[in-house]
Amino acid sequence: MLRVIGQLKKNKNIIITRPDKGSGVVVMDKSEYVRRLKEASINDETKFVHISLERPNTKGKTKYQRQTS
Repeated sequence: MLRVIGQLKKNKNIIITRPDKGSGVVVMDKSEYVRRLKEASINDETKFVHISLERPNTKGKTKYQRQTS
């Protein structure tokens, strides 16, 4: 099994990692892995807050939005 994993590691189009839960080996397509990782990270509202792409109002009063938990 270790020999097979070693051969798979040479393939730059796949990711080999441990599962989130339990033991074993996870083999995934690299583009799918990166997509899921980005989706999980960006959608985690405990770490990131969505902001407006509009320029902030620098003249006069500034509007602040406070995230409440």
